[in-house]
Amino acid sequence: MENQNVKVTVEEGVKELVIREGKANDVHVPSAVIVQGATIGSVAEYLGKEGIDPDEIKNSKVQYSYEGLYLDLFYAARRENYDTVNGVLKLHPELLNWQINKGRVYEHKELADFINMNRHYFDDKGLALKLVAALRNIKVKAQKALEAADDKRGSARVLVSQEVIESNIPAEFYLNLPVFVGQDPERIKIEIEVDADTYGCALISPELKEFIDVQAKEIIGAQLDKIAELYPQLKIFQL
Repeated sequence: MENQNVKVTVEEGVKELVIREGKANDVHVPSAVIVQGATIGSVAEYLGKEGIDPDEIKNSKVQYSYEGLYLDLFYAARRENYDTVNGVLKLHPELLNWQINKGRVYEHKELADFINMNRHYFDDKGLALKLVAALRNIKVKAQKALEAADDKRGSARVLVSQEVIESNIPAEFYLNLPVFVGQDPERIKIEIEVDADTYGCALISPELKEFIDVQAKEIIGAQLDKIAELYPQLKIFQL
């Protein structure tokens, strides 16, 4: 490379100017910290640790969703490699295993076997065993009742089956299940819907849905309060 004339102007008070030749070192760009699928408290925990630059808070934001059960932090978002922390309020695997309010339809004997293997979750173990026996025999009892009935037409058969179901299957029972990861078990009222024609069974719980909706807002809200206490100027958006 040919020599070139370079004009340099220095500020008043500068007594020494050092000019280096050759290739400059590459500018170091710190790699990003990316955390996915962590617990809902991860954002507040991250912001509470050492290494957070208060000047970068103005370039950061938090996004959350009650419906999506998540709380996300984008720290120093104007940097080339900014940090992201994704906190999730996770439903407990033990709860999900029951497929409550999921539209799952069990064959009546299949549900009996499932309950028998998971009766330790029942508030009343004796009721669990009665429910297992009732589910296993419900179709046979309904067929016997139909044979004894005077009217054996299709509509009458469904009515007879419905009567047998209502007289043998408990209207409700209670399970002790953890709803969210990291939370204590809750006593949850469960109902069984039995199809009088196919004897397919589904587990439903309006109480569980209400509990999840209410508790999710309370838990996420508590985390938002912690974040606002740490950095009141941090931008927070609900999605």
